[in-house]
Amino acid sequence: MKAKSKFFSFLKAVFFVALCFAVSLAVVFPLWAFAKNAPNAYSVAVLVLAAAFALWKIALWAKKAGAKRTIKVALKCLVVVAGISACVFLLLGFHRILAAISAVLAIALFKLVDFAG
Repeated sequence: MKAKSKFFSFLKAVFFVALCFAVSLAVVFPLWAFAKNAPNAYSVAVLVLAAAFALWKIALWAKKAGAKRTIKVALKCLVVVAGISACVFLLLGFHRILAAISAVLAIALFKLVDFAG
């Protein structure tokens, strides 16, 4: 009786591994073929899906957090992105002093947004 139970447990494990392999092959092979045959379209599709997922998660968070907190976080993100962009742009143009000034202004504006709310 015990040997029969072990045999069926082994068969269940083999079936589970085979099922996992089949499902992974069914998911991965079409994605691989799509990426290989149309890399630009694949990149666009992945970026659109990732952006849609990110926007959905942000919308869920914003609904839970409330309008005031959402606006505050959005302003902070905007200040950080603008500050980093200005610093990089100015550094690439060899304007180190202006880059340092923009970094200090971005930090000050970030703190202002932080204290304003």
